[in-house]
Amino acid sequence: MHPQASISFTKPFTVSPKSEIYFDVQVGPGMNTTYKIDKPVVDAALGTTDGAVTNAVDLAKVIEFVSAGSGLKATPSGNTITFAADQTIYPEAGNRAARVAVGDVWSIPTWALEFNLDEVDITQSLFTIDEYITGVEYMLQRSISSASLLGSLQKRIEMQAGFATTLSDVMKTGVGRLVDADMNEESTRLKALQTQEQLARQSLQIANTNAENILVLFE
Repeated sequence: MHPQASISFTKPFTVSPKSEIYFDVQVGPGMNTTYKIDKPVVDAALGTTDGAVTNAVDLAKVIEFVSAGSGLKATPSGNTITFAADQTIYPEAGNRAARVAVGDVWSIPTWALEFNLDEVDITQSLFTIDEYITGVEYMLQRSISSASLLGSLQKRIEMQAGFATTLSDVMKTGVGRLVDADMNEESTRLKALQTQEQLARQSLQIANTNAENILVLFE
């Protein structure tokens, strides 16, 4: 570690909603800590909504915001950001009380320039040809990934539609069977009632006949 370290801010950049930037910081006797910068962090640190870091001052604010409490102090000057230990946290031995290390910077996904194809202009020095190529390759990868995701979703939708159709057919068949079962039950019940009615009539006829026979005996 060194009492101070610095980096140069080369050009503005924007942290997209799917991008994450990581870096390690160790100040003085503290432990090595990994910090993450993403779009919400950038917007919160700068009070913006577009995730844009336009200059060294912005980047220093973002770094201090995300590493708050670590004792890391980021001071911008022109296009240079100098890192040092915050002496309000490490005051024991003046400027030599603590040393700072910033390193192991990486991003997810791997950094790629984001732009619209109609914005490509190689006659200007805003971006290099290699950066444009990297950006186009990144767009191609995202397009392939998106197409794969859409294909997977389409397959799942087709499976769900097939399942819904099968379930509907099964329910219709089940309802039909229930209706048939009810009709059979009602038909059986009707036949039983008809049989009971016939038996009642026959019993009444028998009773009437027996009564007439008994009356004949008393004549």
